[in-house]
Amino acid sequence: MKLYVGIDIVKHDFATALELADGSLKRSIKKLENNKRGWNTLKIWVLKQQSECQADTVHLGVESTGGYETPMVEWLREHSAFEITILNPVQVKRFVPPPSAGFSLS
Repeated sequence: MKLYVGIDIVKHDFATALELADGSLKRSIKKLENNKRGWNTLKIWVLKQQSECQADTVHLGVESTGGYETPMVEWLREHSAFEITILNPVQVKRFVPPPSAGFSLS
């Protein structure tokens, strides 16, 4: 099964939400800094989620935001085996839910 991760990114930080392909798991993570420390925290968290739900692959959808996403995408491509797609910001904003949507921070 595939694990999908949506990343909403701005200049200094980013927010993330994930979902299994069958919709059985939905989680979000608090905002992280848009730097190597934040990217590494994201990678570790996603790998933990992948292991816990026994997902075969991970697909990241990263919001295209005037180049703010480029260093993150380059770093993740170098330091992970995740599939990565750069998305139109409108698509990402539809994926990342408001806090009232019931996602857990874990």
